[in-house]
Amino acid sequence: MQNPIDLMLRHGEVVLFVAVFQEEAGFPLPAVPFILAGGALAGAGKLSVAPMLALGAAAATLGDMLWYLLGRRRGGKILSFLCRISLEPDSCVGTAKSFFERHRSRGLILAKFVPAFGSVMPPLAGMFGIGITEFLLFDGFGSLLYVGSYGAFGYFFSSKLRILTDAAESMGSIVALLVGAGLLGYVAWKWSRRRAFLKKIDMARITVKELRSMQEAGKDVLVFDVRSSLDLKLLPRIVPGARWIPKEEFHNRHQEIPRDHEVVLYCSCPNDASAAKMALILQKHGIERVRPLLGGIDAWIENGFRTEPAPVGA
Repeated sequence: MQNPIDLMLRHGEVVLFVAVFQEEAGFPLPAVPFILAGGALAGAGKLSVAPMLALGAAAATLGDMLWYLLGRRRGGKILSFLCRISLEPDSCVGTAKSFFERHRSRGLILAKFVPAFGSVMPPLAGMFGIGITEFLLFDGFGSLLYVGSYGAFGYFFSSKLRILTDAAESMGSIVALLVGAGLLGYVAWKWSRRRAFLKKIDMARITVKELRSMQEAGKDVLVFDVRSSLDLKLLPRIVPGARWIPKEEFHNRHQEIPRDHEVVLYCSCPNDASAAKMALILQKHGIERVRPLLGGIDAWIENGFRTEPAPVGA
């Protein structure tokens, strides 16, 4: 099996371009070994630094731009898709949204070095109105910094990296077996964490039709919207009669919810994760009749039920 250095010796910077582009486009093959290899070859005088940096940064920006445009056109569906194919689908988007809200365009730079955010930040930028020029400026700089940082590491340690890759190649199948076992172990660990999380939030949901019937019958049910402030800006509509308590404030405000009523919580995330986690908090504080809304605000709208404008200042 050829190592990244040998591949790049044979095919030049095009290998780096393909490796970086496919990673940013969403394929689960890491580009860092190829960036390190490019830096090592530049340190040995076998590749030019400027073309390596330019092609690597261009590949990363181009891959990110695809997600940016999809986020601009398809919005939440793209985020839902990314979450469902992730090994941590129930936390990646929520955490990335909070990160985006704090940093906005600067987050595109920082996210390059946070694997869980790398594929989520570009569609968020498209969804929340970051202009194409601003996106290209910040994402391009982040891409250049990403390729340049790992490339510099390879450049300054080029002799050591070559020794390591030669040793790995001489050991052949043993190294391949160890790497494969490591990858399988990592995936199994992530999968087990996901299963544990899903088991934790496994509870009875209420459907949107059931909630609508309860409201029409005049039953005493309290509805709370626990979407983040960023989600509310994206879709400033609520279920009629719902009260908004953003999930980032829920731990400090859950006492505002009466303990003697039936309570329904909803969000807009895969597996109704935020609503389910907030429901668990309420159960620990003595509210037993609390259920997440199956499908959240999206299911409510898809069923054609009426919504109300979000409260002013929300």
